[in-house]
Amino acid sequence: MVGAINLVFTIVALFTIDRLGRKLLLISADGGMGLSITVLAFVFNGSALTPARILPWVLCYVACFAFGMGPGVWVVISELFPTRIRGRAMSLATVALWLACLLLTVTFLSLVKAFTAAGAFRIYAVLCAVTVFFVWKFTPETKGKNLEEIEKQWKL
Repeated sequence: MVGAINLVFTIVALFTIDRLGRKLLLISADGGMGLSITVLAFVFNGSALTPARILPWVLCYVACFAFGMGPGVWVVISELFPTRIRGRAMSLATVALWLACLLLTVTFLSLVKAFTAAGAFRIYAVLCAVTVFFVWKFTPETKGKNLEEIEKQWKL
């Protein structure tokens, strides 16, 4: 189910990223991810943990990720950097992205042990809120612009 949801919503992203724009796609997807894990935090705080209470929110999280943060980040980093440094900058951005994924993966169980699963999900929800703010405030919209126009935008 996770793989099917991931595939379907990645395909949806492919057809909507140019219509909605990168910024809206990233903000809505990350907001949805934050909402999903906030609900998961409440579910894990409750007494009756059942797959029926957990699975829909995990699938919602996966759908939101696949709709925005999954493919959207790659589009943004491929368009954001000036031509003269694009290759090196994309390499550094990719390394930073994978290091962040690694950090998230290797710290999850430690966070669960220290703060419970609900606490870990709350921490991740706060990080989603920070990401929404960062994308809203600092990420330029590149929808409908060619690489040269984006580069000029940075020089203004």
